[in-house]
Amino acid sequence: MTGTEDAIGLAWTRAQEQGSECPLFSDPYAQRFVDAAVAGGWRPPADALSGYQVARTKWFDEFLIAACANGVVQAVILAPGLDARAWRLPWVSDSVLYEIDEPRLLPLKTQTLHDTTPAATYIPVPLSADWPTALPDAGFDPDEPTAWVVEGAELLAADHDSLFGRIAELSARDSRIAVELPGRPDWLREHGWEVTVEDVTDLMNRYGRCAVGDPDASTPDTSFVSARRTG
Repeated sequence: MTGTEDAIGLAWTRAQEQGSECPLFSDPYAQRFVDAAVAGGWRPPADALSGYQVARTKWFDEFLIAACANGVVQAVILAPGLDARAWRLPWVSDSVLYEIDEPRLLPLKTQTLHDTTPAATYIPVPLSADWPTALPDAGFDPDEPTAWVVEGAELLAADHDSLFGRIAELSARDSRIAVELPGRPDWLREHGWEVTVEDVTDLMNRYGRCAVGDPDASTPDTSFVSARRTG
């Protein structure tokens, strides 16, 4: 599947969750992306709703909301796809959200939501090999604490340590990061970040998305890592 197809599929998952009896999060915009895709010939998948993807979305949402509540009003989401967090999360008035993603996805988001106003100042940055330079050129301030969300690390670096190094160069003290990892977050611990790790099964159990010890078949073997820069 292409990145666009993956993004539409995840929007469909969020739309299904939005319409459920007890959704974990609110996303009134997801259906708009689905409707636009269907009008263009896309067909929804036959697979059931992924509890993992729903729990993952909720976890990243909570991370950003908590960072904002603690005074971090500059945020960067790497490869967010068609998740409209700039529009749907309760940002404080002076929040600025930068999104780095594939050039074909960014205009699809803004065009679909052209008649709505984001709750945070929204600045899209096209993904390129030189995104660490493009980000400050777009107005990002590396001297201010930042909340980083890494949703699509495979698009940005095959080596997570290399990716973390690039992020650290742009991160002031008290910056935060949230990422899902298949291994241990050793680089972060060794470079001045205070790390918290939650196993995927524990996370899904906490959100009520699977029976205890029984994640669904679509759940990868991964951990959810959040960290704060203290050094």
